[in-house]
Amino acid sequence: MGLRVLTTTALARAVVCAVACAVFAVASAREACASAAWQNGAAAAQQSVPAAADATVSLCVESGDVAVRGWDRAEVRASTSAAARVELRRADAGSDQSPSSRIEVLTLGADEPMLTGGCSHAGGAITLDVPRGSFVQVKSYSRRIEVANVAGARVETLSGDVTLRGITKSVDATSANGVISLRSSKGRARLVTISGMIEASDVGAAEAGDDFSAKTTTGDISLARLSHAQVEATTSNGNIELSGTLARGGLYTLRSQTAGGVTVTLPEDSSFLVRARVAAGGEIVTDFPLRQMPRKPGDAHGEGIFSAGRLTGIYGKSDTPDATLSLTTFNGMVRLRKAGASR
Repeated sequence: MGLRVLTTTALARAVVCAVACAVFAVASAREACASAAWQNGAAAAQQSVPAAADATVSLCVESGDVAVRGWDRAEVRASTSAAARVELRRADAGSDQSPSSRIEVLTLGADEPMLTGGCSHAGGAITLDVPRGSFVQVKSYSRRIEVANVAGARVETLSGDVTLRGITKSVDATSANGVISLRSSKGRARLVTISGMIEASDVGAAEAGDDFSAKTTTGDISLARLSHAQVEATTSNGNIELSGTLARGGLYTLRSQTAGGVTVTLPEDSSFLVRARVAAGGEIVTDFPLRQMPRKPGDAHGEGIFSAGRLTGIYGKSDTPDATLSLTTFNGMVRLRKAGASR
């Protein structure tokens, strides 16, 4: 950072930050110092490089919010409000003049040496503008991550919320402690959090074979208007809600394994086979009049609708339903609701 003349107040802030960084030497102290420097008028660091339309862009930071946005330019631009330097490093074998297919984003403090691997230490907010066809990889130890309007996103954070929207091909998001939200996207989706809620809405397949998976240890899962043919949602301690039209040929597996309920809200003209199971005093409630499964050859009685905490039945005009629901809860309620019905 260049030499500047500071007011008495600004100088005091700078001294406090320097002491904090020296004493604690952790990411939170670095971020506090960087934030104060920004408030005192430090200019943002920024760099741009030519990039291929489907470039892979990777970033790893210890702390600080990260925002990634797809745009229509054939370049990657990185800016940060705190780091003294930002570097976009080629990770492919192309020449300096040709658009890069792989780019690593580094944010460095004024006195930090160039990194050869690992996560950047400099804190503060980081914004990346990348081609819409890019695949983005972001790792962070803490704070919020937002990714929008790119082809693919792979996101990992130890503590912080993850928000994704406008993804067109694939999503893989993991948070040890935070909410994961996916909206208005297509492609294969994997969402995992240990402690936190998972939300997904207006999400579907980009091509045949794309599936959707959501898993949390402690937290609710809310799914709305998913059009994947295969949907799986699991929580060890929380509720699961699914609403919207079922995909033709769809398989929906929803499990609340320890404590929590499963609620599915569907249009009245739906067609499905449901297999529901409860235990430990749970109950099954349905707004849909189900009928018994057709008898199979050699089966004298067919498969009953209710039996020892289990429900199996068909709803719809045809004995060949459009979709299959597999619903399980250990200690809670399984509820099949008609859209628009009172709760």
